[in-house]
Amino acid sequence: MILFRILCLAFLCNFAFASSAVSQQVALTIDDLPSHGALPPGMTRADVAKSILKTLQDAHAPKVYGFINAKKLEEHPEDMEVLKLWRSAGFPLGNHTYAHLSLNASSADDFDQNVARDEPTLNKLDVVMEGPTVAAVTVRVAALLVTLPPVT
Repeated sequence: MILFRILCLAFLCNFAFASSAVSQQVALTIDDLPSHGALPPGMTRADVAKSILKTLQDAHAPKVYGFINAKKLEEHPEDMEVLKLWRSAGFPLGNHTYAHLSLNASSADDFDQNVARDEPTLNKLDVVMEGPTVAAVTVRVAALLVTLPPVT
């Protein structure tokens, strides 16, 4: 565990203090798919997704990750269409936890379980994640940082 803490801290320091001479890249992501917020009048979630996807394609955007919270599909299974549209447009999907738990209100184990609950939906969409997902890494690093003693 100590080695994991040291590696995480080294990664964060390297990221935070990287030389400005190093080229920088920006990753575009759309979080909380398949739904987030109220719908514009007369539009469906699929309509919104089609509009976003068309805009990204027209702008020749590189791969834009859509991060999903599959719990939303329990109330609105028809919104699976949004995720299928995303995949058919050639954009990747990733795990943003099943229910979008708050790190402040949950343990690292709760987060790990929530990440795992999102995976079956990704598997249905033929999403293959190699190594830990972004959500899992973020959660584990954040949980680790919360448990570190204060630096004096």
